[in-house]
Amino acid sequence: MSEARPKSQSPTPEPPEAKQRKPQSEEEFQKQKTQYWTDGPAVTERGWQLPPDPDTFTWDLSLKPNRNRLIQALEYTYFNRDYELCLRLVTRGQQLFAEVKDDKSTRKQRQEVDDVGAKCRSKLGIN
Repeated sequence: MSEARPKSQSPTPEPPEAKQRKPQSEEEFQKQKTQYWTDGPAVTERGWQLPPDPDTFTWDLSLKPNRNRLIQALEYTYFNRDYELCLRLVTRGQQLFAEVKDDKSTRKQRQEVDDVGAKCRSKLGIN
């Protein structure tokens, strides 16, 4: 008499194969190596995370990295309790958002900017 496998025990599915990373060609590697030795390592400029001047910055907020950078600047100024600067950045961000096509991602980030603005107004006693 053969043993029947209970229906609740199904064989475990095979895990999907890991995606193979595309190797870098020797030519690309040598080019990158030469660039490193001639120009030095890529260095992030000092103060890159600091917020921009709200009166002069003109980032294209149709690009997601720029929208993220604006939100990071708002969070930075809010966290450091510089509510006046934060509110000026919010105002400038809202002006730039007015020029951007409205889609789901943009709407969510626009709402984040508005929420930070409301928090700043609350902290400053402005309604």
